[in-house]
Amino acid sequence: MVFFDKRQYFAPLRIINSPNGQTMKYKSLLTTLLLILSLGTYTVINTSYSSGFPSYQSGCSCHNPSPNAATTVTISGLPTFYNLNTAYPITVTVANATMNGAGFQIRTNIGSFSSPGPNVVINTPATSAGHNSKKNGTGSVSFSLVWNSPSIGGTAASLDAVGNAARPGGYLQAQWNTTSSSNIALPIDQIWLTAKQLNNQIVLQFKTATENGVDYYSLQRSTDAEKFEELATIQADGSKNYQLTEKNLSNVEKYYYRIQEIRSDNSMHFSNVVAVNFNSTRKLSIYPTIVQDGQLNIKGLDFSKQNNLIIYNTLGNIVSQHVVNQTSVDISKTVAGNYIIAVLENGQLIKSEPIIIR
Repeated sequence: MVFFDKRQYFAPLRIINSPNGQTMKYKSLLTTLLLILSLGTYTVINTSYSSGFPSYQSGCSCHNPSPNAATTVTISGLPTFYNLNTAYPITVTVANATMNGAGFQIRTNIGSFSSPGPNVVINTPATSAGHNSKKNGTGSVSFSLVWNSPSIGGTAASLDAVGNAARPGGYLQAQWNTTSSSNIALPIDQIWLTAKQLNNQIVLQFKTATENGVDYYSLQRSTDAEKFEELATIQADGSKNYQLTEKNLSNVEKYYYRIQEIRSDNSMHFSNVVAVNFNSTRKLSIYPTIVQDGQLNIKGLDFSKQNNLIIYNTLGNIVSQHVVNQTSVDISKTVAGNYIIAVLENGQLIKSEPIIIR
């Protein structure tokens, strides 16, 4: 922080005794200038440092050269994780029990500042800001402005500020201190996945906030929301928007989907899990439910896929298994009794129901 240095503005004052009152004029001028310094120049000359953020106390003799724990500086309003292209109103507060006013400066490594409140000026470029005049207050003074997050992610944001507490004892009694924010990173799990049924298909769409460091994505599916299998991999192409269509579906009541992101550093994370209540428009019918001639008919199968019929007894034990490649299945070797049959398509259960064999 750079403050007025009295050495730069005052040459040694030579007192000349003269009958025309020049001595009194020089004394009056000196008193006035010192009064201005002590009451009104706890000011960071931001416009003089419009090209960057100056050092806090380098070369300054107007204020105590070392930070003082009696002054605290805080930055409030910053998120734990930032979203891209988002405005975050923040407040820089300088506190000191014996203060009668304060000044501050703040800088950011990414993003920009805007919307300065009272006594605040934004520098050029807008990566730093500070007060353009001392703001009066007792015990605590706050300055408001807006931090705008960047449009491109991949870098953690770090904001640091310095505050100077003006005190009634004059500029030599001012007490300053600094603060730094924790690194504010773009959340790495910003992947938004949606899914909806379209006829006999499920259309999945996902988008990401950033693809910096992403190698590829893995589309995964589950029928119980616990065990997921990989259906496809998608190379990150920079578009940040992707759409896929799932066609390999059965009459399972509900499917669960998620996206796994694999990064170049071998780290990975997952999107949200979405569920789709799947209602197939394909009608599958099994008849008769009371089998007397040993023939069971299954209508509506896709014979381009692997179809199987499993017959269970009432204890849940498998009695027989059959490959189904036509609409009629011979189950005449199954003894009479009550059973549960299950029809599978490519290993996925698509229908089950009880039957009676006589």
